[in-house]
Amino acid sequence: MSHFSQIKTKLKHRPQLLEALVDLGYPVVEQEQVMVVSDAEHAKGHPDVNVNFTCLDGSVGFKWNGDTFEMVTDEQTWDNSISIEFFLKKLTQQYALRTVVDSVKEEGFQIQEQVVNEQGAVEIVVTRWS
Repeated sequence: MSHFSQIKTKLKHRPQLLEALVDLGYPVVEQEQVMVVSDAEHAKGHPDVNVNFTCLDGSVGFKWNGDTFEMVTDEQTWDNSISIEFFLKKLTQQYALRTVVDSVKEEGFQIQEQVVNEQGAVEIVVTRWS
């Protein structure tokens, strides 16, 4: 039976979340909309979910809960080439990178070098001339 899962995240900043999705190659539709379960079981009490924006052709939405964004998706029909867990891991990493880069730039630093090591960790070298 198909239904939406609302997966808690620690993603709080919309601009960095949107940029992270685009960085990972997931075009974003920035409009509030209603996600609808797409099978016959929908009528059996599985509510539609209002979301703030979507990606992956509408199969993933993000909903603001007042504190963080929750990822909304139908785990039963997830048919992407990666698992939901891996998608969230990569998204969280890219979101963190965007957040750090924005913060260091606000403090007057410049990104000198940015490298992804063999383990997939991102290393950033920043400088500031005074």
